[in-house]
Amino acid sequence: MKTTGCSESINASVKRLLGSQTPLSELIDQITIVIEMIDVVGQRRLMQQLSTNVDVRTMCSFEHHAAPILTPCAFSKIQEEIISSFQYLTSKKDHGTYEVTHFSKKEKGQNVSLMVEDNVMNCSCKGFEFTGIICRHSLHVLFKEHFIQIPDRYLPKRWRHSTSLISNVSSSTSATYDEHVQ
Repeated sequence: MKTTGCSESINASVKRLLGSQTPLSELIDQITIVIEMIDVVGQRRLMQQLSTNVDVRTMCSFEHHAAPILTPCAFSKIQEEIISSFQYLTSKKDHGTYEVTHFSKKEKGQNVSLMVEDNVMNCSCKGFEFTGIICRHSLHVLFKEHFIQIPDRYLPKRWRHSTSLISNVSSSTSATYDEHVQ
């Protein structure tokens, strides 16, 4: 059952498309088309609502940077990684290489390498390579190195809103290390 307002809307749409002499078979086809159009509009509105009502849960600049760029699904995944990254400790090994360990575990952590000049990272967990979402270890190293945005290459096009693809062509969100340091 539909609400009265929705039923009146459907009736008005059907009356615009059909006349009193319309055969029954055409009536059914036209009603199906109208209902599909209404469903598409409703789905579009729902997606717009979901994309604009993301729940930013931390004061981390990475989360505020990713929220308007990523789809709700991708944002929730990266949000989990951001929140989890706060549970890690980082120790610098060699130039550009870090060991990232969970604060409560004694076992060996993940190795993350960061080439600042290119904003290229590699983590031994291979999380980004498997899922397309930057891992908590890499995020922790970025935070430790005073980045305020996630480098553009770690926000893949497949996870973005189509509008963010257009806006990012004109202004790249990746920047050099000096622009990230406060």
